[in-house]
Amino acid sequence: MHFSPNMKLKLDPKKFALSLVALFCLLASASTQIYEGQTLVNARLISDTTSIASGKSFQVGVLLTMAPGWHIYWRLPGDTGLPTKIDWTLPAGFQVGDLQWPAHHVVKEEGNLQVNVYSGEVLLFATVTPPAKLPESGITIGAQASWLVCKNMCVPGKADLTLHLTTGKVFSSPDNVFFAHYKTLVPNKVITAPSVPPTSNLTLLPALLFGFIGGLILNLMPCVLPVISLKMFSFVKQAGESRQRIMRLGLAFAAGMFAWFLGIAVVLLILRSTGREIVWAQQFQNPWFNIGLCILIFLFALNLLGVFEITLPSSTITKLDNTAGNDGYGGAFFQGMFATILGTPCTAPYLGTTLAFALTQPPLSLLAVFAAIALGMSSPYLLICANPRWLRFLPRPGMWMVHLKEFMGFLLLATLVWFIWIVGRQLGVNAVAFLGTLLLLCGLGAWIYGTFLAPAVKTGLKRFGAIALVIVLGLIASTCIWFQPKREIAKSTLSFDAQLAAALATDQTVFVDFTADWCLSCKTNKRLTIDSAAVQSAFRDRHIFFLEADWTSGDPAITKVLKHYGRAGVPLYIIYPADRTLSPRVLPEVITPQLVLDAL
Repeated sequence: MHFSPNMKLKLDPKKFALSLVALFCLLASASTQIYEGQTLVNARLISDTTSIASGKSFQVGVLLTMAPGWHIYWRLPGDTGLPTKIDWTLPAGFQVGDLQWPAHHVVKEEGNLQVNVYSGEVLLFATVTPPAKLPESGITIGAQASWLVCKNMCVPGKADLTLHLTTGKVFSSPDNVFFAHYKTLVPNKVITAPSVPPTSNLTLLPALLFGFIGGLILNLMPCVLPVISLKMFSFVKQAGESRQRIMRLGLAFAAGMFAWFLGIAVVLLILRSTGREIVWAQQFQNPWFNIGLCILIFLFALNLLGVFEITLPSSTITKLDNTAGNDGYGGAFFQGMFATILGTPCTAPYLGTTLAFALTQPPLSLLAVFAAIALGMSSPYLLICANPRWLRFLPRPGMWMVHLKEFMGFLLLATLVWFIWIVGRQLGVNAVAFLGTLLLLCGLGAWIYGTFLAPAVKTGLKRFGAIALVIVLGLIASTCIWFQPKREIAKSTLSFDAQLAAALATDQTVFVDFTADWCLSCKTNKRLTIDSAAVQSAFRDRHIFFLEADWTSGDPAITKVLKHYGRAGVPLYIIYPADRTLSPRVLPEVITPQLVLDAL
């Protein structure tokens, strides 16, 4: 086109203004992240249309282009990294759907860390539905995007983007090609958890049988071995005593077990009547319960190590027929109760499904199932007490019994270390220092009691000991009042529901490990099976998506899944096949490497 010097240009003011607005919006819809002179990420807010109509949905998205060698992270970053986030700003009446995530790829970073990333280019988009009435002047959509871009180093980035769209008739945008392409890369999977089987097909009689078997197997759990060993130790001491006394002591030990299980059942019934969710081992989700249990274990260990002895006046002992000491009925009852307390976090085979059934039953059925578990756990000791002749196969009393008793004290201290770690995981390092202070003061009080308040100590020293013990108890109370620990462990920003949904949105087989730090069975399975070389190699070779569901401090979403699969507690292992039309596979509570490999 040639322009004459005398030619006059006619400029339409309205069109010129619209052109300036369009140019401004084009500039505002793009942002570039520059670091030390290098462009790392270019972000653009785009739409599949340039003009919208009332009631007709359209799509908007943020197109992210990364420099060669750099990457940003998927909604679940993996072992490290931060998820890319987009927050929309829409006019009144507009609704936006879920963000669509195209398929990512998995890479290994330094330290053998597996991460889920996007490199090169990716479009994260969503569907927007406008209201029935639209302004004639058009609308403006905003997006606040944030990401972490990494190569040999990581640099956080963000962009505030806006996009102006006219209203009236629908006109396709040149950027529609991006939406057409990336739609095909979004996994065509249902991102909610698939339907699950009924919680249980049990009836009461099989539940009672399985409860008895599960209680019997609880005696083999590492949690209770120190206390069970003490009971065997008491059997040695009882050898040669009257059959009647041995049977009574066995019944007292069993009564302690029944008291704890039935007491827990009553508490669960009370909680259920108030409408609260009830689960097995729920008390261990409370860090204050674990702190109290740490103190109890510590004092019990000090007692076994000879720091102090609990004795009663001779007149009282005579009246109770020597039944109130450590080797009497009271001691046997306490040992039985203590064994069940330590055994609670270890749900043995048959026990998980049985407990899930019991928690949904009427009160009498629930009490019957818990009584069956207590009977199963106490039955070996009742049998031994009913047949004292079996005691002759045990070694004769001697100094070895004193050394065994002290050794059991160290086993309990090992159990204490485990529970201290659990408290640290729940509340953080400050809570460990707080708990250590409490244990130090409790140990000092136990030493004062054993040294200055024993029956053979002179009256003057007893007075001194009583005053010192009151001072220590005051220090313990002050510590609890003034130095209460607060939770400082950062939780994942994504709920378990979101993590599971994101995992199921991939094309990978998903292995979910439902676990808790206080569950020793979970940790044993993790160490010996899941972390084994064969299973880890299978996970890598088959691109298994591993997801850990941490139930240490409780999680309603995890509790819901446990109940759906007929479990009252952890461990629980579920494999979701890559073909989501297939039913998930539930593994038993005790797993082996070969069992997991066969299931995969």
